[in-house]
Amino acid sequence: MPQILNPPPYGGDDPIINALEAPKEETGKKLAQYISNEVYPKWHKEKTRLERIGAWMDGKQPYTTKVGPRDLEKRALLELSRSPWLGLSVSIYAQAMYVDGFRSPTNRDNSTAWDIWLANNFAAHQISVHRSTIGYGYSFVRVMPGQDYTGKSMPVIRGVSPKRCFAMYEDPVSDDFPVWALEWMPDNKTWRWYDENLYHEFENPDAGGKFAYIKTVEHGIGVCPIIRYVNQMDLDGRCIGDVEPVIAVAARIDKTDYDRLLVQHYNSWKVRTATGLEQADDDLNRQDDKRKLAQEDILISSDPNVEFGSLPETNMSPFIEAHESDVESLASMLQLPSHLFTGKVVNVSAEALAASRAQTTQKLLEKQTSMGVSHARMLRLAAAINNDAEAANDMGARISWQDVEVRSLAQAADAYGKIAQQLGVPKAFLWRFLPGFDATDIQEMREMALDDDPLTKYLRDEFGMGYPPGTGDEMQKLQMEQMERGGGFGNPMYQQGRNNPNRYVQNATLANQAGRPRVDGTTPPTQ
Repeated sequence: MPQILNPPPYGGDDPIINALEAPKEETGKKLAQYISNEVYPKWHKEKTRLERIGAWMDGKQPYTTKVGPRDLEKRALLELSRSPWLGLSVSIYAQAMYVDGFRSPTNRDNSTAWDIWLANNFAAHQISVHRSTIGYGYSFVRVMPGQDYTGKSMPVIRGVSPKRCFAMYEDPVSDDFPVWALEWMPDNKTWRWYDENLYHEFENPDAGGKFAYIKTVEHGIGVCPIIRYVNQMDLDGRCIGDVEPVIAVAARIDKTDYDRLLVQHYNSWKVRTATGLEQADDDLNRQDDKRKLAQEDILISSDPNVEFGSLPETNMSPFIEAHESDVESLASMLQLPSHLFTGKVVNVSAEALAASRAQTTQKLLEKQTSMGVSHARMLRLAAAINNDAEAANDMGARISWQDVEVRSLAQAADAYGKIAQQLGVPKAFLWRFLPGFDATDIQEMREMALDDDPLTKYLRDEFGMGYPPGTGDEMQKLQMEQMERGGGFGNPMYQQGRNNPNRYVQNATLANQAGRPRVDGTTPPTQ
């Protein structure tokens, strides 16, 4: 019976779970009992912790001060004091993380597994996965066999909240896949227990109730179909998000804002005083006198013994300064420039602004590295499910992230133009870094660039030819092979695997016989 550690963030902290061997269908009741008694309490404990983090992300965090239920004014001010600072910090990083490709270093085209990504609309779903991972510290993606809307075989990829999935690993730090995973399905009453070849369904509509076995389904993937995404993980298997470590700092901001609102509401104006006035005999008349006196009224009295004065308002500057100090502390701990929270950018040079973003860029790179590995693992698993052995075994394929850094098109054109001219970097390679252009735009630009390509124009003008077999990148590959190996399309090496190769031989022969220059610039002798 294997020893399975608890999932992050409790790896190494809590006692080890003695997990059962994955049962067959006839032992489903035994597994249901085990989940009810052993696994569910652990999941519920973790879900409670994550719900607390989620409340701070949503701006629905607990109040920082206790107020009596009858004090409606203070309770309203307490509600106003809550601000979703930590949700903003998650959004800043999540909005800079967009995957726009998955390719091998030896191939400029996206891997065939990228079609699975697009078919599952993961261009949009990735945002939810990234937000959950950054905020909670980890999240999951489920990959299962399925079909697309046309009935064609297509793996189904879905993001799963860590509040709905509990995965168990033999080694929570190094294992690519969990041994078992328990998922609370979207219908809020069905549960699934996954292993490497099966998943067992249970029903438990009431929280804390007993699990009732329903059925067993064979998925036949060979591994538990749950991929873990990690924000930051230590060697004890604990996953650390961006929210939980700074909750205390965010609570200080709420407390400071509440104190400022109290001062603003009760003591932000001068209080006028008068001594020597005769008051009414009873409380009712005294309250009536107060209601008659408005703030804009002038106090007068015919009694020479009456003296008028005023009490100064409370200075709010210390509260505002304390608020700004707390916000700057929060930004520093999150490795974010303080101006992203305060909005104050005055007389700051471009170099100083870039230096203030250096720590943010480094932290963003850490997140992209961690989640990029999980994305690649997920796509390789999806390719394996889709019987695409080449993509599944391509360990060199990597995720490419869209450059979302805000810069003007003129600055980018000037910088990359100098790089291309002075360093000899191919221009087509630099297209991907232009602001406002995504992977689809770059692909279209490459294909359109072939319309005015010298080789294409030469073949079209001289011999009435269009593109060689295939278009776009296929044409560029042929040209690159030609430049690397030397010789024209008449080279026998180019004839292997090409459609209708004879016409290239014939056209190259005609070019030589006409005495026209070859593509490589060599002028053949006139035949």
